[in-house]
Amino acid sequence: MGVRKSVEESLVVDGSCDEWLAKSRQALETQGFKKVTVESQGQLSADLKQKLGTVWWGSLTVTLTPEGPSRTRMSLKGTANVDNIFAVFQSPGQKVIDRFKAGLR
Repeated sequence: MGVRKSVEESLVVDGSCDEWLAKSRQALETQGFKKVTVESQGQLSADLKQKLGTVWWGSLTVTLTPEGPSRTRMSLKGTANVDNIFAVFQSPGQKVIDRFKAGLR
């Protein structure tokens, strides 16, 4: 088993938590994440098991919390192996997060 490291990112988006829960689930599925599960209300988790540049395996947790009446805070935690030379140039955990965010567009 490799050495794993997590990267966290947080952003605030317009819309309700329920709306972003559906959008997040769809983004995970369209970007090739597997085992997409709703852990609890407002939290999703998924695995990425394909080659993404130099990332072969990673996971993502998305936590949604209300930020006022019509905004949502989206906390992202990407985890991936960092025990290779390519991890020096770009964080594999950040690649997992970027892959998810690309599906939100």
